[in-house]
Amino acid sequence: MNFVHLHSRLVSASLAGRRTCLVAIAIGLMLTGAPAAFAQTIFANLSGTVTDATGAVVAGAKISIQNVETQVVRQLVTNNAGFFSATELPTGTYNVSAEVKGFKRWQGTGVALNSADDKTIKHSPRGWNHERDGGSERAR
Repeated sequence: MNFVHLHSRLVSASLAGRRTCLVAIAIGLMLTGAPAAFAQTIFANLSGTVTDATGAVVAGAKISIQNVETQVVRQLVTNNAGFFSATELPTGTYNVSAEVKGFKRWQGTGVALNSADDKTIKHSPRGWNHERDGGSERAR
């Protein structure tokens, strides 16, 4: 009977050791996952709607978004609602242009996108929502 008693103690000790090990692993996973949860993104989003002078949406407008530093261009076309959306743009300064047949080409320079920005701009023949700054147009 001593053997049975000793064997049950070994089994209990073994299970306790496994539980401790699993708890340690779980704590380790939580600690290594925490920095990712608090990390800031290095991307931003830029979207907008192109409309005409009457406020009607302009489908098929060609939108070009160029990173000033890298010269990389993202090209988009507005959908049937005149909407465009450029997601996960690296932070930086951009030049944005919009053109469609029958309308004057518009270009805005110095559009600053910071980490996690979600900027929206609106274009119509009367102009985008903008502020004048040293001769360039800056989207809000």
